[in-house]
Amino acid sequence: MEIFFQVVGMMGGFTYRLEEDYVHVRAHSRMDGDDGEYYRVTPEGWSRIERTRVPPPPSRAAQRPES
Repeated sequence: MEIFFQVVGMMGGFTYRLEEDYVHVRAHSRMDGDDGEYYRVTPEGWSRIERTRVPPPPSRAAQRPES
């Protein structure tokens, strides 16, 4: 099986993990402040795995009490 991903100008990458009957793919970019997008890839096609986006924790500067 061959799977092609067309990526134009992406500063990040892909990670792949073989599950029992599909390939779990994570597409991520250093330009985005999230955990990336996840896909389930099988010989029949692919589908996006919906995930709840969790915002990054607040910066340490934002946590300081005002003086």
